[in-house]
Amino acid sequence: MQKIADALRAGEKTDDGPLTVAAYAKHWLKERRERGVASIVDDECRLKRHVLPTLGALHLGDVRSKHVRDLVRALVTAGALAPRTIRNVYGVTHALFHDALVEELVAANPCVLKRNELPKKIDKDGEWGRRRRS
Repeated sequence: MQKIADALRAGEKTDDGPLTVAAYAKHWLKERRERGVASIVDDECRLKRHVLPTLGALHLGDVRSKHVRDLVRALVTAGALAPRTIRNVYGVTHALFHDALVEELVAANPCVLKRNELPKKIDKDGEWGRRRRS
C-alpha cells in the first residue's frame, strides 16, 4: 500500500494507469485481503457492482460529497437493492475513503450525507429477519 500511497501523494501514475478510485480500490482490496478482513468478498463485490461503475474513473482526490450522494440516490431510485444493501455499499465506500484519508491521499472523506439520505435499516423482505431469528 505504501507504493500506491507515495505515488498518489506525488500525483504520479501507478503501474495500473491513472490514479483513479478504481486503481486505489484495487490496492485497497488487496491490502485488506492480506490482513484477513472477514468481509473482503462482500466488500469487493459491492465496490465492483455498485461503486466502481459510477466513481471508478474519477481521480481519487476529485471525488466530492455530491458524487457519493448521487451514487446513493441512484441506488435508491433504481429500487433493485434492499435498503440494507445500499447502506452496506455506502459503508464500504466510506471505509475506502477513510483509509485514503488516513494515508493522506485525500484532504477529506467525501462520504458525508445529509440526514435521511440513506434508507432506513430494513431488509427488502421484511419477513427475512423474523424467519432468521426463529
